[in-house]
Amino acid sequence: MSFNLRTQAAFPDLAPGMTLHGQWGGRTYRIIRLLGSGANGKVYLVWRGQERVALKIGEDPTSLALEYEHLREVTEKIRASGIVPQLFELEDVCIGERTYPVLLMEWIDGVDLTQFVSQRGEQWIVVCLWKMLRLIAVLHQQGYAFCDVKPANLLFDWQSASPRLVDFGGVTPIGQAVREYTELYDRAWWGRGTRKADEAYDAFACAMLGLQLAHPIAKGELDRLQKKSPAERSAFLDQQLRGPWRNEGLRRALYEPLQGGMKLESLYVALLPLLHRTNPDHASKAQLPMRRKQRRHRKFDATDWGLLISVIAFTLAMCTLWWIGTL
Repeated sequence: MSFNLRTQAAFPDLAPGMTLHGQWGGRTYRIIRLLGSGANGKVYLVWRGQERVALKIGEDPTSLALEYEHLREVTEKIRASGIVPQLFELEDVCIGERTYPVLLMEWIDGVDLTQFVSQRGEQWIVVCLWKMLRLIAVLHQQGYAFCDVKPANLLFDWQSASPRLVDFGGVTPIGQAVREYTELYDRAWWGRGTRKADEAYDAFACAMLGLQLAHPIAKGELDRLQKKSPAERSAFLDQQLRGPWRNEGLRRALYEPLQGGMKLESLYVALLPLLHRTNPDHASKAQLPMRRKQRRHRKFDATDWGLLISVIAFTLAMCTLWWIGTL
């Protein structure tokens, strides 16, 4: 379950094919499908002219405007990294008798982390975690924590396996109270630390992602834990970390970050030995025979003949000098 510091509200359901009209810029947005929903809005894939973009619809204009300014600030800080989705416009649209604020931004085409790993295989868990840590580390270097780490906020391109972070609404300056979080990945919910934005908060969430991918806690257990205290949840987590895992190396790498005080860099280092033992890039393997075949059938050209003649001439010269030296 996701939480934020704003009051949760009901948002309109927009059917595919429905057209919205921007009241200020005059643009039209045609709904393609729902991408996701959360405590502060719903996100739809829409046509904006000839391009597909993400449209986030909220209820409170002030809240969405603050989110827009927040994203602009984050974008300015880490502009060169390219990890923040491109922002377009902030608009108002009329639906029935009501006016709703909408935020238009770049659409990231990909599948979420859970879906990617389930289809590619468990050998991808370490690689995906490692790539995610590299992205979040960029935010830390600029003084921000991502905070709302969860599978839906990390999308992977199916062909290139390149990850992108989405939903930057929870990004918080390090040292401040967390803006948005999801209980399962929240350090405070598990009784392992405060709900303050810092590097260890993100490291805990990333490690919990790894746990859920490699040794998942059943939904029934999570429902039962809802009624428990943070101390009881912490004891349950200890049991999960002591039990046998199919990937013992990953269990050991995640143990310290799940205590709640380990920085992201340390988790990154702990995963490196596992990364070196993992080679899940089936696409590269599939291309390897083709490259070998191309090398076998490559024709001997003029450059190759010239190189061969040069080597033979050099060898003959060295042999001649050696023979003269023996006289």
